[in-house]
Amino acid sequence: MAAPTSLQRSILFGISGVLATTLSLASAPLAAEATAPSVTIGTVHGTFYANPSDTGGFDPAHLPAFSAFSQDFPVIAFDSPPSQQVCSNNTGVNTATRPFTDVVPNPDGTCSPIVAQGPGGQAGVSPLASFEAAFTADLTVGAAGLVTFNVLADDGWVLAAGPSASGSQPAFVSGSLQFAPPSGFATKFPVIGAYNTLSAPTLRPVTVSFPSAGVYPIEVDYSECCAGELVLLLGTDQGLGPIPATGAAHATALSYTGPTHQDFGDAATLTAQLADASTTPSTPLADQSVSFTLGTQTCSGLTDGAGNAACTLVPNQAAGTVPLTATFSPPAASPFRGSSAATPFTVTLEEAVIQYTGPSLIANTRGVTLSATLKEDGVTPIPGRTITLTQGTGLGAQSCAGLTDASGSASCVIAGVSQPLGPGSVLASFTGDGFYVPASSTGTTLVFEFLTSGSFVVGNKGASAGAPVTFWGAQWATLNPLSSGSAPASFKGFAETTSSTDCGASWSTDTGNSSNAPANVPSYMAVVVANPVSQSGSVISGGAPAMVIVQTNPGYAPDPAFPGTGTIVAVLCP
Repeated sequence: MAAPTSLQRSILFGISGVLATTLSLASAPLAAEATAPSVTIGTVHGTFYANPSDTGGFDPAHLPAFSAFSQDFPVIAFDSPPSQQVCSNNTGVNTATRPFTDVVPNPDGTCSPIVAQGPGGQAGVSPLASFEAAFTADLTVGAAGLVTFNVLADDGWVLAAGPSASGSQPAFVSGSLQFAPPSGFATKFPVIGAYNTLSAPTLRPVTVSFPSAGVYPIEVDYSECCAGELVLLLGTDQGLGPIPATGAAHATALSYTGPTHQDFGDAATLTAQLADASTTPSTPLADQSVSFTLGTQTCSGLTDGAGNAACTLVPNQAAGTVPLTATFSPPAASPFRGSSAATPFTVTLEEAVIQYTGPSLIANTRGVTLSATLKEDGVTPIPGRTITLTQGTGLGAQSCAGLTDASGSASCVIAGVSQPLGPGSVLASFTGDGFYVPASSTGTTLVFEFLTSGSFVVGNKGASAGAPVTFWGAQWATLNPLSSGSAPASFKGFAETTSSTDCGASWSTDTGNSSNAPANVPSYMAVVVANPVSQSGSVISGGAPAMVIVQTNPGYAPDPAFPGTGTIVAVLCP
């Protein structure tokens, strides 16, 4: 609790006098009624939350979306004062102890401290200096009758109970029932006791009627705020200290020690440490099975000599926060009690790498098949995802989409390319989903055109990328050497008829100006690489072992006196 003001000091002075009397009275067992039934408590499961609002009472409205951690305990005796510890040893724990520590009685008369801690921190220590916690457990009640619980707390607390297996419901009889919510936070059980507000360490009795013998589920909600002292002890008027534990003599403590996040599809090694908490200090437990549950996935491992257990899971669930629980469930004959530890685990989006695999040379006005691959970490194919392929940019961009197959490849067709001639790009993109991050990559392209009919021709000798060429003119035969010998002087460079636009095609044309060369040429144009070139009468013909793309220069005209020149910028085929 926070340091009091001057007004609060006078009030708390009176409270502290009452508290001193109360704790003094509590140092000796109160005489229980003859009919008071025996009570023991099963494994206590605690879930801890940050308390950023510093609320003195347990307030679900201010809880974070996710807990900091969960942990199992043998009893509810956190930071109990020495006057409430029935221990042959000095535990060093009191109401000023941080972190929040459970004081657990052992069969040999000693007590073992168990710190409330998990991957999210230690309760009572920043960032959980102020915290809220919900504890659930089963009470075993030996007979019908009245049970008086002694609740020692700083700050607010709520005690709720549910029915036994036979349907018997405990009921509040007398004692503290102040600032009580309608039900327990986690279980929604009816509230049977409460002092749910800011408080100094104070013992408050609550008498509850149990209709019959049986096992009754309970919930204790607790809030610590404002620094200062902290304590939560649930006992009865039948003796000092906490309600004793049910079952096997040896309490255990299980702590999760592994990672709390991993990418979807990447292996995560989950680890935990198990110890016998009934010894001082605690003793590692070897050869015990610990199971791990990550959302819908499970695995298990045996503890080694240091009490460490491990197993590996590959998260197959969508990205987000999923519960992770480590559990020790001993067999019926075991001398050890079970325990567990839980924490939120974040499955993160896996990396996806996309690569454009389509053509880099694209003919304008014609159809083109674009393609790309999508792989996890650039290695493992990712099937069943939509890839969008976009050629060009801005208002003139053209797009299509395809679904990846088992190899991670996707393709789609743009029926008629309509892009500016010259260097361009194709963007391959994946928007991401619940498992993979978005990804994109850009492929560089060169957009060119075939002539509407016919083709210009260059000689095969020296027709390589970067070479200047003359594809039309009166001196074509001189400027275009062939491997097979000289071309006819009457050939000016334009083939009026071609069998196809592929390598290996044949072509023919008339001599001189009779070849009907086009009025103008594209800025990037497909050109036949010829060898041989021969003449028979007025017909000149040749082969097309290769084709190149020429960036044309200004100055062309269909008259051979105005030569067509340019530079080879790419080889189209072979």
